[in-house]
Amino acid sequence: MGTEKERTWLQCTNCGHIHIVERKIPMERSIVNSYCERCGYNRALNCGYSEDDLLELRDYFLDLRYY
Repeated sequence: MGTEKERTWLQCTNCGHIHIVERKIPMERSIVNSYCERCGYNRALNCGYSEDDLLELRDYFLDLRYY
């Protein structure tokens, strides 16, 4: 109860890498500034607060497993 950390799932808009930031970003902000550890790009898609949100909101066209 209340011990869940605030976090947001983000997906790099360049390479598709998915990572978590330890703060809650409002869902109204769909594109945010966030550094990608894989490619160094500085923009990310806000994919929500849970894994369920991530499955619904991520961009599958950026997922390397499908191409």
